[in-house]
Amino acid sequence: MILAPFEKAHARELLAQGINDERARPTFGADVLGDFSRQDTAYTFIDRGHLIAISGVQPLYPGVGEAWLIGSDRLSAHRVSVSRTCRRWMRKIANEEGLHRVQAHMKTDWAELMRWAQFLGMEREGTIRQMTPDREDYDLWAWINNGR
Repeated sequence: MILAPFEKAHARELLAQGINDERARPTFGADVLGDFSRQDTAYTFIDRGHLIAISGVQPLYPGVGEAWLIGSDRLSAHRVSVSRTCRRWMRKIANEEGLHRVQAHMKTDWAELMRWAQFLGMEREGTIRQMTPDREDYDLWAWINNGR
């Protein structure tokens, strides 16, 4: 598996070909995701020419970034290596960008996301009620960069 710089075309392709879980489909389109993400803080996992996942940490304002990931329907076969790489790159991006906090919003009723957030070293901070147009609840998770 290789790690390539993220491109807006990767988001379009991944969202068109099928994601690992429809619960992860963003309510906004690939163009918004591409515009939101900086190429130097986002990346694409590719295996044998197939997109596995797109992920990154988007700086929001000085010191704070938002972590995100969307996996393809091939993600489950690469779950461990993708998770380890995300954990390593989250810290790398935080250090390079001077982020003291990396946060992520994750659907409250999705247990796998909670385990993944804990693996990344994040702690749950609370629930954001009716966050989406469909009134779904999300939990806010955060990792505080203490230079580790």
